[in-house]
Amino acid sequence: IDIEDKLRTKEVDSVVAQVSAYPPLRSYVNEQLKAIAQGEDMIVEGRDITTVVFPDAELKIYFDAKPEIRAERRFRQHPEGTTYEEVLAGVKARDEIDRNKAVGALKQAEDALYIDTSYLTMEEVCEKVLSAIFALKMG
Repeated sequence: IDIEDKLRTKEVDSVVAQVSAYPPLRSYVNEQLKAIAQGEDMIVEGRDITTVVFPDAELKIYFDAKPEIRAERRFRQHPEGTTYEEVLAGVKARDEIDRNKAVGALKQAEDALYIDTSYLTMEEVCEKVLSAIFALKMG
């Protein structure tokens, strides 16, 4: 089941930071993720995946982009019922909340590969990720 389109809606955006700041829920979800990933090679995405959930992952990648670029991308995904300015304000607000969380704050793991996707195409991002995976597996 592909629910990605539903994850990037205004309704979800408006509550995700508050819900993710609830420690018992975060702990439960993180334990479920660890159980699912046990002994598997997986690609997992999340704002604290490499610092809290999988701090010992073989490969950690920290994707970043300017808030304006992220808002533009999000707005293009779901332009109905909102303005670019509202989306940008939401992106900035979520970043602020996530950077200041007591548990699971948004930050780059020290040993993570940093990729700024602001001006990269999807193909260029994939090339960088695949190069990092191949370097790890072949190196």
